[in-house]
Amino acid sequence: MQKLFTIFFMAIITLCTANAQWQGNNLSKEDFRERQQRYFMEKSGITEDEASKFFPLYYELQDKKADINNKVWGRARNMRNQNLSEKECSDMIQNFAEAKIASDKLDLEYIHKFKKIISAKKLLNLQIAEMKFHKDMLKIMHRPPMKRD
Repeated sequence: MQKLFTIFFMAIITLCTANAQWQGNNLSKEDFRERQQRYFMEKSGITEDEASKFFPLYYELQDKKADINNKVWGRARNMRNQNLSEKECSDMIQNFAEAKIASDKLDLEYIHKFKKIISAKKLLNLQIAEMKFHKDMLKIMHRPPMKRD
């Protein structure tokens, strides 16, 4: 369960870092994903043929998880500055937990799909690369912006 939570957390970080990257550096979502894909391929050993089948599914999963997160966080943002009742707080906590479960279920569903395209070893290497990528992206995000002359 902890592993799945880590994957879920990393997906959220991916979305946040992607958003920061294409807003902060004028990098489009497509450009970000292209860089991400090249990085993952290099680190995991996924071939071009495997990549052509794998990454459309991978990004489909990321988009579905983003939709889940956007819904629950959208509700949370709308309720943020209100004096919430105990019931509303409880409902929000329940919504967060249900979003994590829905995201975890998607991960499990897609892991089975992924393993039909790439080996478990490559999938594990990709997951490790994904964690390193997110760590590196966080470092970039927290770096002071470079001055342009």
